[in-house]
Amino acid sequence: MTEAPEYFVLAGQPGRVVKYHRFSSQAMATTFEILIANDDYNYARQAAQAAFEHLQFLEGELSKFVESSDISRINTAGSGEVLTIGMPACQCLERAMELNHRTDGAFDVTFGSKNPAPAKDLLLVDSKQYTVKILQPGVEVDLGGIGKGYAVDNMSDLLCRWSIESALVNGGCSSIYGFAKTDEKGWPITIKSPNDRREIFERLYLNKMAVGGSGLEWGPHIIDTKTNAPVQDNFAAWVVGCDATLADALSTAFMIMSTEQAENYCRKNPDVAAMVMQGKAAEQEKQIVRFGNWPGD
Repeated sequence: MTEAPEYFVLAGQPGRVVKYHRFSSQAMATTFEILIANDDYNYARQAAQAAFEHLQFLEGELSKFVESSDISRINTAGSGEVLTIGMPACQCLERAMELNHRTDGAFDVTFGSKNPAPAKDLLLVDSKQYTVKILQPGVEVDLGGIGKGYAVDNMSDLLCRWSIESALVNGGCSSIYGFAKTDEKGWPITIKSPNDRREIFERLYLNKMAVGGSGLEWGPHIIDTKTNAPVQDNFAAWVVGCDATLADALSTAFMIMSTEQAENYCRKNPDVAAMVMQGKAAEQEKQIVRFGNWPGD
């Protein structure tokens, strides 16, 4: 873990400068950061250290690249086998299955399975017994589209249990959650163009709110679950929601969804707002389309 005390203006009372401390650690193939607004540096550091230790535990439970993880065990299990899994994997899978249904299959953590089928036909998750039953052979689970958001939410909850009142947890700049005191507007966040960092699309203040982002800035790695081909028509997507797990998963789903599907989702779920940069990677001109009610609109 590394750290560097800094200062910034936390929106609330005009001209009020708040001291915050920044801590960082590597996990899930990216850099996680925690910003804590607190006068006691040593206490903030201890709280951040506890959050990062929990992050390492979550990676060991959720990563398909960790041989002993619950997800690796699922991926090597046979058809009909029932596995007892830990709370993190169970909660993450249950949320993923729910979002798979709500996005009409656009978000699918089982997409890489050898026998393609709807997620509900591949896994049966029992959140009361903490078990998962493998319904077909060749199941492959990958929580890469939801795991960072789930970790950010868990780390934020842990900081609250440490009585931290204002903090921002950032998972690789793609999953961010912030909370602040009731008299503060929140943590200032900017969403910038992946093509030109000088171009700002949105300015947000996060207080008990999350933003998630996905895109093709580093290549065509997002696969359309309907066509089995890399996403081409959308270049980037951002989602604002009540928690980072939701925002993380939906930012991937909105990369795949059509404009009509995105509009319908936000109309049915008014607590979610999305922004999609439409256009192929090679095209210079790209269109920004917003869905739902963005904070501050």
